[in-house]
Amino acid sequence: MARRGKRKVNREWLEVVDDANSPLAVMPRNRVHDLALPHRSVFVLLYNEQSKLYLQKRQTDKERHPGCWDLSATGHVLAGEAKLEAGRRELYEELRVEAEKLHKVFELPGSRRTGQEFITLYRTGPCRQIPDPNPEEVSTGMFLERHEVEFLVRSYPHLLTPGLITFWNKGLLFTGTRC
Repeated sequence: MARRGKRKVNREWLEVVDDANSPLAVMPRNRVHDLALPHRSVFVLLYNEQSKLYLQKRQTDKERHPGCWDLSATGHVLAGEAKLEAGRRELYEELRVEAEKLHKVFELPGSRRTGQEFITLYRTGPCRQIPDPNPEEVSTGMFLERHEVEFLVRSYPHLLTPGLITFWNKGLLFTGTRC
């Protein structure tokens, strides 16, 4: 995404989908969000060899949830892009990590609660690579154990993205972390 000063220039094109997650049209991201149209996104959970989960802190100039702690990598599925491909792309764009495999964990249907996003959640296997956060996307990050994430969700939910809290509440953040 190109930048002019602090403002982002929107160059992402997304597929608008119907209630069954089938493509209907292709539109610019900002228009899709302005009209609250259903579209697709991916969330990726990155684990280290000790099964700790990497959380990223979003940059403060992000349109949604600026400065909040989020799952390892998140983003939109671009028009014509497969969800798995989008997960790998987001993981690399945000953390400079190349995952050999991503495993689908869960699919969440689009609703007002998700910002009309049909979300596919993926996880990596144990990863030896050290994340190198892209400063245009991520301000910092850290690997956390289950009890540390639980403490954040209970004590500081206002500092976390709704996606992180939703998938924590569904019990999906620390399942199947060993490949």
